[in-house]
Amino acid sequence: MKSKQQIYTNFSKIKQTIHEPGLKRFIFNTKEHQIKFVKLSRGKNIALHKHDFDVFHYILKGKIKLVTKLKNFVLKENALIYLPKNSWHGFKSLSRTIMLEIGFNYKNNG
Repeated sequence: MKSKQQIYTNFSKIKQTIHEPGLKRFIFNTKEHQIKFVKLSRGKNIALHKHDFDVFHYILKGKIKLVTKLKNFVLKENALIYLPKNSWHGFKSLSRTIMLEIGFNYKNNG
């Protein structure tokens, strides 16, 4: 079993920190994972998009609408949803929301 120190040192430096009105993203990468902490203000939208890797979204706090091409879902605190690679999705924050996004089968090209 790896120690906490070994786990933390497997991360490359923060890939990026994105701040725009109503949205903050803190992005960490390993060779095979992308991990994001996402903070959204109420009413903030994230447009439909897709990833070339599988993703879990876990709602740490708040309430958010997950928008897909087929159906919309309301996710509340402690909800977890899996989106396979190339799934079109977007979000609308229904309250101040903090979400953890874990991408796997991710290929970090440096």
